[in-house]
Amino acid sequence: MKKSILIIDDEEDIREVLSAVLKIQGFEVLTAESGLKGIEIFRSNSNSISLILLDVMLPDIDGFQIIQVLRKESKMPIIMLTAKDRTSDKILGLELGADDYVVKPFDTSELLARIKAVLRRYEDVENEKITTFKDVFVDEENRKVKFKGKDIFFTYTEFELFKYLLSRANEVVTRKEIKDNLWSDKELYQWSRTIDVHISHIREKIEDNPDDPKYLITIPQRGYKLKI
Repeated sequence: MKKSILIIDDEEDIREVLSAVLKIQGFEVLTAESGLKGIEIFRSNSNSISLILLDVMLPDIDGFQIIQVLRKESKMPIIMLTAKDRTSDKILGLELGADDYVVKPFDTSELLARIKAVLRRYEDVENEKITTFKDVFVDEENRKVKFKGKDIFFTYTEFELFKYLLSRANEVVTRKEIKDNLWSDKELYQWSRTIDVHISHIREKIEDNPDDPKYLITIPQRGYKLKI
């Protein structure tokens, strides 16, 4: 079955070029020229779409708002496309749940590589089996987590990070190890607080008191430890 990609971008030239390139690569393509139209198309085709290419600057609502809407409904991989090259915009997109970020103008071969990398990571998670570790139950095929008997909803990025920390349970994991093992934009994760923010989001979901964590602990000057 062909993978389907939804392009949400108000520039017709971008939509046409990307559609042609992606179809040559064997993808099916859906397009939307506005944010609201993109959300409508996604909701009508959520079972068949494999990835979303999302522009930040749109005529109705911006890409950051769209991510917030989509992340309440889906863990679908999202790559942001934007003319903005500010690190703060990249950080915001990733913190809201984007999986990667490509700045316009971009080389189509680089974008294809990013798409394939994100899809590969997503499929690797989906193809793995159920994992249980003490009080943690992870159904990796359906991307479901139970922690201390409670159902936890993680975004795609949070799920990957939690799964990696679980694989290193009760060990200190450095930011560098997280960056090197989970993300392609290593410079961004090295010099931003993005990893800290993802950690904070996970704490909010698994801790009774996120300000005084018992499970996901910060080890000063070293990294993090998931105590299970």
